[in-house]
Amino acid sequence: MPVVSPHAYRFAMLLGLLILVIMGGSYIHDYARVLGDPDTFWHVKLGSDIISTGQLPVVDSYSHSYAGQPFVSKEWLSEVFLAGAFKAWGWNGVIALTAVVAVAAVLVLYRELARFLHPTMAGLFAIIVTTMLNPVVLARPHLFTLPIAAYFTARLFRAAEAQEAPKFWLLAFITLWANLHGSFTLGFVIAGFAFLHLLENIRLSNKPLLLKWVIFLALCPLAAMIHPYGYEPIRIGLQMMATNKAMAYIIEWMPLNAQDDFIIEYFVLASLVGLIGARMKLGWAKTLFIVFMLHMMFTHVRFVYVFFLLVPIIIAPHLAERFPEASLEKWLQRPRDVVERFATNAFWPLAGLISIGAVAAGAWFLQARMPAPPEDTAAEKPIAYAMANHLDGPVFNEYRYGGSLIFHGIKTFVDGRAEQLFTGDFFPDYVNSGKHDGAKLFGQLVEKYKLTWSLLPIDDLRNGYLEQMGWKKAYTDEKTAIYVKP
Repeated sequence: MPVVSPHAYRFAMLLGLLILVIMGGSYIHDYARVLGDPDTFWHVKLGSDIISTGQLPVVDSYSHSYAGQPFVSKEWLSEVFLAGAFKAWGWNGVIALTAVVAVAAVLVLYRELARFLHPTMAGLFAIIVTTMLNPVVLARPHLFTLPIAAYFTARLFRAAEAQEAPKFWLLAFITLWANLHGSFTLGFVIAGFAFLHLLENIRLSNKPLLLKWVIFLALCPLAAMIHPYGYEPIRIGLQMMATNKAMAYIIEWMPLNAQDDFIIEYFVLASLVGLIGARMKLGWAKTLFIVFMLHMMFTHVRFVYVFFLLVPIIIAPHLAERFPEASLEKWLQRPRDVVERFATNAFWPLAGLISIGAVAAGAWFLQARMPAPPEDTAAEKPIAYAMANHLDGPVFNEYRYGGSLIFHGIKTFVDGRAEQLFTGDFFPDYVNSGKHDGAKLFGQLVEKYKLTWSLLPIDDLRNGYLEQMGWKKAYTDEKTAIYVKP
């Protein structure tokens, strides 16, 4: 990497700050989507309970259908962060925290791109790429891993490129990752591909160096076990992928749908055309890394970020090599233009003005709008009715209302914790009971779980089944209906 002059460094930093403000503002403005995931509710509730009790759960106490079954809060640290933000500033705090974490991932990406590319090119690339991450910028634990995954990938591939040993303090990121979200095993995979990239470059010529990498790889799983639940998160992850039938019915675990996610599909195709057309010499290890990231995204839509966030990091040096006019080195050889000179000479006033203005504008916007989760997932009005009328028996609820029920202290029939609970045929039965031929199956569920009331979308077929059973409609609005057992 070329030596960057202080003036050039300041311009790159100021441009990066502008990019962060743009992306952070877009996340805050799009607060309805940020708060639109039903799991946000129960993550905040679990975090609040952990803070108030000082204890981590070991059995389920939030559903009536699986009450007392083993359940661990493996993402406890993220939940504590979300709950802390909610306690400090309500949903405004959750949105602000989400924006800050997402912006941190953008910062890591821009910083790595700007190590090799013209700052303006790196900035445009970062904005375009991170815009594709919008579907996963949600107030959920996985978000906290985005800057970690980006930084971890950058440091390991940078070490492999330089033919150096990995920094063993990076294992702390695996530990942090494991306590934030269950996707930490991706860190093992990233480290493995970085090792393959090193092996491709040096083969077996430096065995002491290879040994250090092997030791690092071996320590990754051990670092992940520095967790209140020890090895449980690893076991749960393996079990979930192997035997959990619920995963086939949950959108985030479904394969990427090209019809529904056509923008992502087009961008992936454009990226592949660019990679092939540019004829960059990536080597077989990085090529395999890209193919694996594509596989992850196509298999589970929730992993869209692994391609758009991580692949640009590993191809940045090759872009600079293939297109020298867009490289950082070429830019540094040119004289600074008027805009660059002004930006660097007035760096501190401009940086301060942009930072203060952005924070003030964001705070004003949130305070003025007082955003809250959308009613499609919050179901605030029907839940308020249920609480006011003391409907405290076993409920049959729509999946997406489960998080809000937990948040309000009502035990669920089903909710978003299907990674550990609602196993076997439970989830398929829940889904199939809502089909046109599901009346008999639904009746069996009502009897088995001794249900006394329901909370379902107004167009759910099971409302009709309940009427056939003699249940009475107690509440309805434009979106939901509540039926009670007579």
